[in-house]
Amino acid sequence: QLYESEPLFNKWINLIDGEMTKINKGEWRLLEELIEKKNEQEPRIKDTNIAQLTLFAIEVALAVLLVS
Repeated sequence: QLYESEPLFNKWINLIDGEMTKINKGEWRLLEELIEKKNEQEPRIKDTNIAQLTLFAIEVALAVLLVS
């Protein structure tokens, strides 16, 4: 819900998604894991490498939102 209702949160998730996509050479995208794939039976969010980076992105976006 924050992604859809808070422009600042949305901005930072998109920013981090872009940087992560560069780092992992397009192997996976944060937005796909968070939003688009939430209904899949076997989400890759269970993969520690993806989960840790996803949590980082959410924490940063939340911190920016709280500070604003």
